[in-house]
Amino acid sequence: DKEYLEPQAKAAAAPAKRKAKAAAWVLPVAEENENDELAEDGAAEDQADAPTGHPECTSADDCIGGLDCRLVRHLHKGQAGDLYCEPCWESFCSRNPNLQGQFADEE
Repeated sequence: DKEYLEPQAKAAAAPAKRKAKAAAWVLPVAEENENDELAEDGAAEDQADAPTGHPECTSADDCIGGLDCRLVRHLHKGQAGDLYCEPCWESFCSRNPNLQGQFADEE
């Protein structure tokens, strides 16, 4: 014996099914801990205050290296040119493989 629903009963049952499906898609919102936010803010400030780059690199504020990086002297037409840290130099060479340089500690 199949159960048949009247059109009004079908319409009333449909929204309940949709609500049940919609509820399955709702994800719980993670609660934020105030201490976590403070720790993140402090870490961001520490990074902003920390010196970046190599102080002798010609790239200055745009330098992607650090204090522990070797330095490379750009050689232009056989003449000694600017000094760059190795990461900056490698970045330039990846865009222009014709660049020539020599490690400063080998000069």
